[in-house]
Amino acid sequence: METYWQWLTNFAGPDAGKIILTAFLSALGALIVGLVAATITTWLGIWRDQKAEERKRLRTEKHAAALLCSTLDLFINECLDGAIDSGVLDANLHLTPRTPYPALAYQKEVDWTCIDDGLMYSAFRLLGEVDSGRRAVEWEALTSEPPVKTSLFEERIIRISEGGLRASMLLADVKKTYAISTQDRSNVDLVQVFATTIAKTDERRRSRKEAEARKRIAEALLQGTPVPEPQTDATRRVIEALLQQTKPQGQS
Repeated sequence: METYWQWLTNFAGPDAGKIILTAFLSALGALIVGLVAATITTWLGIWRDQKAEERKRLRTEKHAAALLCSTLDLFINECLDGAIDSGVLDANLHLTPRTPYPALAYQKEVDWTCIDDGLMYSAFRLLGEVDSGRRAVEWEALTSEPPVKTSLFEERIIRISEGGLRASMLLADVKKTYAISTQDRSNVDLVQVFATTIAKTDERRRSRKEAEARKRIAEALLQGTPVPEPQTDATRRVIEALLQQTKPQGQS
């Protein structure tokens, strides 16, 4: 029986067979080349679309991060001003702040779906912390005694510095995550500035309260009135020290 190869050889022998076979092979080659070219073109198109979509996504992320950083930058500037605000005397000789309490509000254009989940949570939490600090200062303003209101300014400086500290940490994280260039503060360690301000102000407040407690306790002992109940370890130490000083000699 004649094999396929023998038949093909016999068919290609005559000129007509050669022409038909050549045409067939040419068409087959063109078809294969066309299919390969179409496949490559399709994949190139998909690759270009993916790259374009990725560039668009990165631009959207950068835009959202830049808006967030600009808001945090301005808020931090206000916190820096508030952290050194020692007040000014008004017409009634009452000490009042020189600067308004820092306000934080993110721009409506921020696309939060582009922001990392952890950073988004920190940004929203910061809003609540700033509002909580503002309400604490308002309460201190209602309960502190004029005209100096030392406790008000201590509370105000601490709360503003806490907001600035958290905003600075969030800003650093956003800049690191999205490679955003912001206001140049290369010569200032914001975290250190705010943390130091909080620590020093808190220490001054503790010292002031201990001094005030010592004065009240001494007056009570001299007047023979009941000694105030100690509310802290420091106050308890003050009471014990003053009681020792007022005991007649020879008693222990």
